[in-house]
Amino acid sequence: MFCHNCGASVNENSQYCSKCGTALIKQDVKELVERREFVIPIPSDSPFNIPFPQDGNNLLNFQQLRLLGIKRPEAGDYLPSRGYSHLWKYFSKYAKTRVDELKSEGWELDESFDPKDDIYGILTLDGIRQRFVIEEVSMPSGGLFGGRKPGFMIKGFRFMMKRPLPLDKPTGDQSLKFTKESS
Repeated sequence: MFCHNCGASVNENSQYCSKCGTALIKQDVKELVERREFVIPIPSDSPFNIPFPQDGNNLLNFQQLRLLGIKRPEAGDYLPSRGYSHLWKYFSKYAKTRVDELKSEGWELDESFDPKDDIYGILTLDGIRQRFVIEEVSMPSGGLFGGRKPGFMIKGFRFMMKRPLPLDKPTGDQSLKFTKESS
């Protein structure tokens, strides 16, 4: 047996590591864990179930910010990073309800519920990639001669979840990982 703190070899019957003095944890029970990514789709009746232009300047327009409850938008509210933050705040209660439904089926979050943000509460690029499921689309340019321009749609929110599996019934198509549980 080895100390989980310093890695020193210790006697099987020891309660403390002779090298660093850390209390030893007996780890002899293995548990089979199923991990799975769930995508919670945006409700079909949502006013945000529309393509957004991919022009890099603004994510949300004035009317969309008003729908999010922002009565007097500031210049920064139109920026993509702040727009995603507003959208996450708008949909987080809905997403939490869906995650709680999965919890009733034995699943638990394998990560933080809220995506990564900075010290100002603005979602980071990693936070956006971690949580939002985005699909590239082609949308009308609205110009004089018609045409198309690149855009994207927010399809839903991604969550990594896990649940214990019985040791005698592994499934073949899920991602399985052995972990040790303290006794």
